[in-house]
Amino acid sequence: MDISSGKYVVGVIFLVILYFFIREIYRDRRLFGLFKRQKTLRDYSKTEITTLTESLIIDLCNMYGTNVPKWGYNNLRKDKYMGVYIGQLKTIYFDYDYLYEEQTYLANWFVLVVHEFTHYFDHITLENEGKDWDKMYLSRKDFYESRADDNSLKVGEKLYLNYLRDGNI
Repeated sequence: MDISSGKYVVGVIFLVILYFFIREIYRDRRLFGLFKRQKTLRDYSKTEITTLTESLIIDLCNMYGTNVPKWGYNNLRKDKYMGVYIGQLKTIYFDYDYLYEEQTYLANWFVLVVHEFTHYFDHITLENEGKDWDKMYLSRKDFYESRADDNSLKVGEKLYLNYLRDGNI
């Protein structure tokens, strides 16, 4: 085969593109997002989202080796939050109604749950070290928010794809 003819190069490029296409489809199904509408909270009942969230939080607790936090729904619109961790109560709240109205993608729901769970986990970790969560959080708010953002994107996406692959959503 004459490499200079270009047919060889085109064939190799085709095989490389085919490899990546197949890998994406079978590994984590990201390419399906190009062809299908992404799922939103509106595709599920509030009961289904509650069950899904409980399962997700239990999976996070198992992953991080901690107890299950209290959590629930609350109207957080006035404070312009979609979710919040209240350290004094060791409770995570989500504004389900607002997120439902905004047609939040289910993948973003996973990220939000992991973000708030990360605050809970940081609180428990600091408490076990004899440190005050409120003082530490207020003195290093940017650090803890950045940490929660980074963790939620990495872990939230992974869990979402696992739930999707396993047929749990």
